[in-house]
Amino acid sequence: MLAESYDQVEGFARYWDEEAWRSEYFGGKFKPFYLACREVTSIYRLLARAHQMPMIDALEDPLLKVALLGGLQPDGTIGKYGMARFCRELFGFKPEDWTGYVHLLKEGLSFEQAAEEFVCVTEETDFTKMLGEIHDLASSIVMKARGLGLIGATEEGKLNVEELRANPELLAEKVREFLQKALELLANYNPYTFFLYTLWRVTGRFMNAAYLRTADPEVLRKLKEVFGLTEIFVPEASPSIAKEYTIYGFEPGSLGHAIVELNKKIWDLTSLKAIQEFFGLENERVKFAKRAARELKLQLGASVEFPSGKVSDWEGGLWSSFPEFPEFGYRPYEWYSLSRLSLGRTGYSLTEFLDAIAPYLFLHFCTVEPYRRDFSSGIKCKILPFEQVV
Repeated sequence: MLAESYDQVEGFARYWDEEAWRSEYFGGKFKPFYLACREVTSIYRLLARAHQMPMIDALEDPLLKVALLGGLQPDGTIGKYGMARFCRELFGFKPEDWTGYVHLLKEGLSFEQAAEEFVCVTEETDFTKMLGEIHDLASSIVMKARGLGLIGATEEGKLNVEELRANPELLAEKVREFLQKALELLANYNPYTFFLYTLWRVTGRFMNAAYLRTADPEVLRKLKEVFGLTEIFVPEASPSIAKEYTIYGFEPGSLGHAIVELNKKIWDLTSLKAIQEFFGLENERVKFAKRAARELKLQLGASVEFPSGKVSDWEGGLWSSFPEFPEFGYRPYEWYSLSRLSLGRTGYSLTEFLDAIAPYLFLHFCTVEPYRRDFSSGIKCKILPFEQVV
């Protein structure tokens, strides 16, 4: 994860090659993900259209019937992975009074007899909320990429409702396919996403060392033009020092910014209990953070341990490994302002500080932002708490 130069790592992203972005990333990975996302979004909209429909009418539709009753037994018991439970927990689709419906089944009424008393409802769940956010963000990425000629038409991805009605069990498979394609986009596994993720905040010096070709003015120009890479902070120093310690990042609303935000939302999706339970997924943000911290330990000799695997241990381990500037009085999770010339009265130079935090900045365990107040200006820096790691 921390390499001397990723340009020399076999199979890493050809980030300098626009055609590679077009074929390997947008065509090969992003478009299939987007189409799968559209299908699952269409499934949710289909179920949402049945909101307040009399349940007895919904049972006439093969798909809605399985979504309401799949895995439910005549005595009211339901399997752990039954389709009815799946649709209730992920899509919020269910009888308006689930407990009341089950009670009537236990009283001896048939599925149809009990259904006479209820309507269907579709309520927002954590999954559908995140699905909507991911769909909207992915759609904006497609529009930006299409305008840059990086992705073609995406007419496919329209849900085949009749196919689903003929085989309602495909509903869960559509969600599984969407999750698999989402995982393939994550910085954990996709070198192109990882490349953009690590440019969220990075010094010119560290960027040029990690990605040798970024030192080429033409490559840097294309990254600015296509992905919105920009100078977040330029120190007041000689041209050579200013070039090395300029802090780069993505402009809000840019293609690069949107892709990193999408990575974060997919991480959030894998943290959902229902997703982990039904599909056996792990929290991919935790996996990435632990792997990154292990790399920091190997590369820097930092002490980052996980005695119990809890997030609190992860944060404590990360903080204990952070470069120490004791006279500065640094505390985690709070913004501290750094002047252009030195760190307060400590005598540490800004360049020394940026060199020390560069690996943490690269993996976004800490972040920096420019500031200007009265007659002073510089950067603000803080270590990020776990839930804010982007």
